[in-house]
Amino acid sequence: MIVSKMRALRAPRPLDCVFASVIAMLWTASAHPAESQRPTHMLVVSIDGLAWSRLATQLPRLPTLRALVENGASGPLQTVFPSMTWAAHAALATGLNPAGNGVLGNRFYDRAADDVVETWQRDATLLRAPAVWQVAKRHGWTTAALLWPQTSRAAGLDWQVPEVYGQRNLETQSTPGLLGQLQAQAGLPVGHLGKLAGEEMFLLDSWARDAAVWLIEQKRPKLLLLHFLSVDTLSHSWGPAAIEPRWGLELVDRYLGEVLVAYQRAGVREKLGVCIVSDHGFLELTEAFSPWEALQAAPLKPAERGLIRFAINGQAIFVSTRGPPVLQPPPEQGKPTKAKPAKGKALKLSPAESALVKLRTHLLKQPQVEGIIEQDQYAELGLGSLQADPNLPEFIAILRPDVLSIQGSRPAPKGKLTAGGHGYLATHAPLLGAFVLSGPGARKAAVQGMRAIDVAPTLARLAGWQWPQPTDGAVKSEALAIP
Repeated sequence: MIVSKMRALRAPRPLDCVFASVIAMLWTASAHPAESQRPTHMLVVSIDGLAWSRLATQLPRLPTLRALVENGASGPLQTVFPSMTWAAHAALATGLNPAGNGVLGNRFYDRAADDVVETWQRDATLLRAPAVWQVAKRHGWTTAALLWPQTSRAAGLDWQVPEVYGQRNLETQSTPGLLGQLQAQAGLPVGHLGKLAGEEMFLLDSWARDAAVWLIEQKRPKLLLLHFLSVDTLSHSWGPAAIEPRWGLELVDRYLGEVLVAYQRAGVREKLGVCIVSDHGFLELTEAFSPWEALQAAPLKPAERGLIRFAINGQAIFVSTRGPPVLQPPPEQGKPTKAKPAKGKALKLSPAESALVKLRTHLLKQPQVEGIIEQDQYAELGLGSLQADPNLPEFIAILRPDVLSIQGSRPAPKGKLTAGGHGYLATHAPLLGAFVLSGPGARKAAVQGMRAIDVAPTLARLAGWQWPQPTDGAVKSEALAIP
């Protein structure tokens, strides 16, 4: 039986009352800090696409986030490369760069399947390393995740609805029976959740908020991961400087406050550690570029053109060839070596090598292309090596940070754009995300140099968990009031 949509709607509450109660609880929870105290419960919230610059400038209009910032540790957070949602969330959860956790971006070319894969298409997590929910579970915590990437059928989660697209995928990849409970007991619409997930807007964030409130009050997970998406969607559509993303963040701030009220009703607010993160900041995009159009214009033979595969991750265009990967010669004394033909003979290239050489040369002539990342640079960017992971590309073309990359075979629109995006190098200042940690065991401090890969080990130290293997990240002790 499909429950009426009206049951999911709540009676309106005066905003001032909600915010005032939230702020009062936040101050109360932080008024009696014990340096040796650890949280008994933890809430990790990802606000997708929240740039540190936006949070810093908009904070006066965000009473819930402002109270958390004023009573805890906070600072800019450097994401991973490519600066994409799925790669970043994998790093946040595992403490590892893409080379270690297995999530190379939002898209990658699967050589074995000869298919450009969007990571959310897989019906099970791609993570190949322990995630924070698994570590928590090993230490006796109950765990839940709502719309968090890479949680489809993930081990270590008691309750989860993953971030996937399509109604059937949500029904088959969520915890068995959970959607039915959310419909029957919380009055949430689940029959068209796939449509809401595809829109990634306010209605999906509203659904996530109400699902979180129900989970907190009915299941009381000790660890809850929650993902809000509308700020990212609005920033893509209108550009990060527009008023629409600002409105979106103000609504998410209200929703976060209502989630914290649920912890108060559950009687665990004063024992709750709250961590707010984001996966990346945002870039203003003013011009478009189509890799497919560039490939058609490049001087490749038809057979060579048929070997090329693009996996587009924002400004990072992964360029691969079908078949075995074409490996770059190993570096010699820090510099890549170049194959040389025997005296008097021309160097004979394979069709794949020829295609890559021609396309690389052509792309570098395009004004929208800033440069090429070669294989010998992958390790320093956290991508490892093509020898170790054949799903990495032969090279990565980097667009200028103001250029939108067009997926598929659509032509690039002409003229000036107004849009937002990400994918560019993680050190670029507009792409810095946000980190906030508040509650028992958190120190009031401005944290510098926080990275996505530092979040999981820092949370583990806060909770007293032993991480089962080395991580690329480190504990940010300046955020903690415990040893």
